[in-house]
Amino acid sequence: MVNGKDYTAEKRWEYLHLTPEILNAPDEVWVREGKGGRVNWQFIKYFDGRAITIRAEVPNGKEARGRTLEITSWYEAGLGKTKKEDVDATLRNGVLAKKMPA
Repeated sequence: MVNGKDYTAEKRWEYLHLTPEILNAPDEVWVREGKGGRVNWQFIKYFDGRAITIRAEVPNGKEARGRTLEITSWYEAGLGKTKKEDVDATLRNGVLAKKMPA
């Protein structure tokens, strides 16, 4: 349980090994302002029609302590969503920093 939610049904461990590939060669990167002046990043990579996303943030001030990027979550986009618009609104917000050519 994390924040009162059970994530075991999502089987996130099945794609944890993809983290280096998603961070090093994402298809899309979105940036937005987070809480407390932090910068939030969303890395999206497509695998066989599935969008795997990693959310990360850059701590600021005393929180940083040598850390440059901290992963806060990773998941398959669209789980539990019924409309493409819902998925897009969840994934794509902020400033588009990188998009792979079509």
